[in-house]
Amino acid sequence: MLYVVRHGHTDWNSQKITMGRKDIKLNELGIKEAYSTSELLRGYNFDFIICSPLVRAKQTADIINKNRNNQIIYDERIIERSLGNLEGKPYTSNNNQIWDVNVNTDSDGIETMSDFRDRVYGFLDEIIKNHSDKNVLLVTHGGVSALINCYFNGTLYDGSISDKFLKNCGCACYDTKAKKKLILYGGKNENNKNSYIPSIRILRCK
Repeated sequence: MLYVVRHGHTDWNSQKITMGRKDIKLNELGIKEAYSTSELLRGYNFDFIICSPLVRAKQTADIINKNRNNQIIYDERIIERSLGNLEGKPYTSNNNQIWDVNVNTDSDGIETMSDFRDRVYGFLDEIIKNHSDKNVLLVTHGGVSALINCYFNGTLYDGSISDKFLKNCGCACYDTKAKKKLILYGGKNENNKNSYIPSIRILRCK
């Protein structure tokens, strides 16, 4: 099984500033979210953890890994998409467009969607080939989580994938043996729409 967690909140998430590869640490809310996700995953056993090398993902993985002592492997292939000159700038109406699979632009130094897809899909192909018998936890980013969703659904969505991002410290689980669809998801607490402390609900595989 492949478990996917997005990092917790940062100040830039809260302020709606484009991060991409900028190395921004968790804020107080993000740390609380990571501890909450750690508790939600307490009953799940992992063979190892693969983490993005950015500090917000590392902090999230370290909190989840407390009292587990799993090996953590850092892999550049699940780092967030490079958003070039947009990084450090406020979100605009164009933010959804840059995540559109039909807009394969490298303007402003942005990593193209095709390059982004190829590195994430290549990583997932390797996981399927070499570790389908393992329980692996990935700690990564919103854009990567959206492509993982696309990979296991067998398609790249026609249009923007930004609505497929996991929420901060949301969690998804995929069956790597059967390459089944999303079966576990965490996002906003459904009882409190203003809360980002993750909830988990089980969905049936199709």
